[in-house]
Amino acid sequence: MVNNTHTVKKLVFEYRSNLSSHMNNFIETNRKNGFIYNSHATALKALDSYIVNNPYLDTGTLNEDCVLGFISQYPSDKYSTSYIHGMATYIAKFAMYLISLDIDAYIFPVRQLPKVFNKTPYIPTHEELMIFFRYIDSFCKDKARKNFIISNKTYCVMLRLVYACGLRISEAINLTRDEVDFNNHSISIIQSKGDKDRILYLRDDLTDLLHRYDDFIAPIQPKRETFFVNCSLGIVNTTSILIWFKNHWRNCFPKSTPETTPCLHSLRHAMVVRTIDLWGGESSPEFNKRLPALSKFLGHTCIKNTLHYYHQLKGYGQAVQKSIDKCNSVAKEVANEITK
Repeated sequence: MVNNTHTVKKLVFEYRSNLSSHMNNFIETNRKNGFIYNSHATALKALDSYIVNNPYLDTGTLNEDCVLGFISQYPSDKYSTSYIHGMATYIAKFAMYLISLDIDAYIFPVRQLPKVFNKTPYIPTHEELMIFFRYIDSFCKDKARKNFIISNKTYCVMLRLVYACGLRISEAINLTRDEVDFNNHSISIIQSKGDKDRILYLRDDLTDLLHRYDDFIAPIQPKRETFFVNCSLGIVNTTSILIWFKNHWRNCFPKSTPETTPCLHSLRHAMVVRTIDLWGGESSPEFNKRLPALSKFLGHTCIKNTLHYYHQLKGYGQAVQKSIDKCNSVAKEVANEITK
């Protein structure tokens, strides 16, 4: 039975600038109101480090030079537009909090940043992912530095789990050790997007991979809460694994372009496409029978969202529309929602 008492681990950082007390109070105030605020805490830690590394900015205020200098650390050629928007928004919220305390602060004009467009992600093929996994496995040799080995093994196993189970990257990062059941070959995803819980059953080879990873980490960090850890034996950072993933993808596929470089969420899309293709595509009689189960496996609230994933590949538009028309009663309800 799934334990509904699980809560997402709240990240706690040590801030060192003259704004440290206000940063702590800002995070704690919002957490008392029921918000997790892990992303905000992470952004403030980055801002705090920037201020400490530039002592002339450590005035106990948040002036324009400080904010603009901090945001300029995230150029658009290295960071996604949505990531830059997020960082700017978190700092702007903190600035508004400081102003409410009569502390001088500059509110960054987030709306002046380039707009975030939901472009179609590049979805790698199964063959590309198998080549990539073999490539990154070469970085897990025992002769490398210990912290280097830990992070590489973590990322290699985590990315395989994300692809095999179609997980959101946040679900893999927040997966606790108690939620991995080796005896039943399953993992429990608790309080995911939309506060939904689900149990996913694993293939034997994937269970064995997780077991070997656990055997590797357990002697190093026997009391860890999360199943996956970073090189410092703490919770994995989304930005770190994203940068690692994209850098290794480009090294593995030197001819790749920004348009042919997948993001972490592309692995979830790839799992959907791979699964439906194994059924025989939309013409298979199994398609409409199995689609509701796949949607539930992914943690989607309705089949429409699962079909959207399949729709990401060019040429599948007609398959999606036909599947809506032919699917069972659950899909018909989704079709009605679409046409409202």
